[in-house]
Amino acid sequence: ISQDEEFTSAVFYLVFFFGVLLSFLQFYVNDNHRRYSEFLSDTMKVMGRVSDVAIFAKTTLPIEKARRITRYMNASHVAAYTGMSVTYTKNNFFDPLVSKHALLTSDELHRVSVEMNVEKDGLKPTHELIAWAMATVRECLKDEKLLDSSEAWQLQDLMIQHRFTIEKMFVTRTVPVPFYYVHFLCFLSFFVTEAPMW
Repeated sequence: ISQDEEFTSAVFYLVFFFGVLLSFLQFYVNDNHRRYSEFLSDTMKVMGRVSDVAIFAKTTLPIEKARRITRYMNASHVAAYTGMSVTYTKNNFFDPLVSKHALLTSDELHRVSVEMNVEKDGLKPTHELIAWAMATVRECLKDEKLLDSSEAWQLQDLMIQHRFTIEKMFVTRTVPVPFYYVHFLCFLSFFVTEAPMW
């Protein structure tokens, strides 16, 4: 085989390799862009549900009950982000926001922050806080007759939507690399190790 033919062959394999690489990079970039957009959309939904519950509670319940529910919902929002990345820690995110906005009493803070370790497992404290908000709605419905069953159902449905969206965000964050990227890495490894033999 002449040097020109070897060069042509090498160029062909190089072009083929980079063509495959670019096609997979396109899939990778598109998938990451889709995940980013989905994550951003979910964060907006979470903020929306917190606002919906706060408005509903304030226009329906006595101010003390409305504030308690709103505190729990806002605290659940803060707890959900705590520990989700290295940027949002208990010391620089959760504690300052809870303190600044008086979201939790000292006993509630101890339960969420110490007993449940909000930084290590933000989802569990988030569930606890949403459960407290839902228990307050039940208390307003059953014990104090401040809500009718339709109003209580609407409030609790908004809280469940809030919980579901936060869980979806946690799952999105921990989703593994899709399988075809793994196959691409295998193909790439094979190509790199076997190419000199061609």
